[in-house]
Order: sequence, then structure tokens, then C-alpha cells
Amino acid sequence: MAIDPERASDLSNANVRAASYYIARTQISCPHCGATTPLTGVALAPDHETLDDETGEWQSVPANAFLFYLEAVSFPVHLRLRGAAPNLQFESYWVNHCQHCAQALGDHEVHGEPGGGFTPLSEEEAANIVLTAVAEPFEAMAAGYSLEPDFFAGMRRG
Repeated sequence: MAIDPERASDLSNANVRAASYYIARTQISCPHCGATTPLTGVALAPDHETLDDETGEWQSVPANAFLFYLEAVSFPVHLRLRGAAPNLQFESYWVNHCQHCAQALGDHEVHGEPGGGFTPLSEEEAANIVLTAVAEPFEAMAAGYSLEPDFFAGMRRG
């Protein structure tokens, strides 16, 4: 599916930003076909900022976070995600797809289920997640935000 560059750049409602970010990668068994497929996500280091809905002011967050249900990202982030993860496609939000059966792997499955792709239950599971630092500004509209995910320190840096 083609990405609409205007949608990728429309950040009038951005609610998270950072000086840099991580592209997170791991693999899961596809719940649709059972094949092992890659997953890609976005994580932020401490000192990223979130927009307070009530005050309209940006607040610094001194914790790690995973973002999900990414509804819009800045155009440079859009280009980086497209280049890094061909299985990550924009529908109503950026969503992973199985590389074998092409079925969508919804963010609830990937981020919301214990033991799911980016929700490890142990240090061993966390070690299967690779965080690649991207030293570029990040800005997005995210409907999901997981503050200080379990075992984040055990995720590999790559």
C-alpha cells in the first residue's frame, strides 16, 4: 500500500517527540499462518517529550517508552521506517504484516499481549528484541504509549 506523504507529514496533532529514537526489531510466530515473521516497532529513550492534553504543554519524560498505534510520523521518520521495515505498512496506523501470509499483526497483539513481540515476560525474551538507535529527531501522533516497559534494559542494542 502506498503511503500518502501528506499524511506522513501532517503532525498538527503530534503528541510525542524526541531528539532521537530506536527502531525495535524482533520476531514472532504469526497467529494467522504460524510462520516466523519479523516485527518492527518504535521506542524512545528517557527525556523524550509528550504533549499534555489538558494544558497543551510539552513535558519531559524521564523513562523509556514503546509507541504503538502510530497514526502519523514526520516525513524523515516515515522514510526511515519504510527503508528499515518493508513489512511495516500504513493503514489507519503503522502496522506490521506477516512476511509469509501478508496478514496484519495488529498492535494489540504486538504490544498489548504479555509475551507478545514487544511485551517480553523475561530477560531471555527481552534479549530477542534489538533496539537500533537513530540519531535523528522524532515526531509523531501515537495513540498507544507504554511507559518503562518491563525488561527494557535487557533488550539488545544494535
